[in-house]
Amino acid sequence: MIIVNDDEHSLQIKFTDHTEEMITSQNSPYTVISEGEIPNIWSNIGKWAKQLTQKHQDEIGVPVITKGGDDKPPFMPLLEKTAKALVAGKGALSLTWQKGKPEYQIILKQGEKVLFEQLVKNRAIQLPELEFMPGEYQLLLSDGEQRQVTSFFTVVEKLPAYPLELTDESLASLSKPARLTVQALWLANQEEGKWLFEAYQQVAEVSKDNHFAQVLQKALGNGIILKP
Repeated sequence: MIIVNDDEHSLQIKFTDHTEEMITSQNSPYTVISEGEIPNIWSNIGKWAKQLTQKHQDEIGVPVITKGGDDKPPFMPLLEKTAKALVAGKGALSLTWQKGKPEYQIILKQGEKVLFEQLVKNRAIQLPELEFMPGEYQLLLSDGEQRQVTSFFTVVEKLPAYPLELTDESLASLSKPARLTVQALWLANQEEGKWLFEAYQQVAEVSKDNHFAQVLQKALGNGIILKP
């Protein structure tokens, strides 16, 4: 814990991820949390990633293709099994799926209103930034053989509350990719997979900058929830 008692003095600290924090009397006392002190979370991500890769190599290793295809119809593990939730707000939705033959067509609807429609060759897409208001949404995915799957998700006002050790404040010493990956691991395990879709969006945002975020993104994209 760092304490600055008066307005005339300040202290600048630098973290290993190259971020900096200026400590003044206004934000004092300031608690520095070591990555190693986050109980059973960050210290285990490397182990979980290795276990995940070993146990689910077939699923994680599915390549994104641009030619050929699969005799089975397309399906989207991100939105299967249980009802999925997404937090309201503006964002660029990331989607991935398996099987089927290109070209694929993605249609996103709210009620009868079409919000997005596009043909794609790959089994993944990032939609343009859209405003997601609370309510029910419908996602239609069809392939080159005109086989279609319809999925649903619900946009809600807010996330479930993180436990104290996983709040943004408690993880302030971590880089943004590390913090979002830690929180996504926890989030995906809540309410029997309800938050898997939101967790996927969270790690998709930072996966280019964090190896473990990449591993978690692949797992969630295949509907795999890694248990802490």
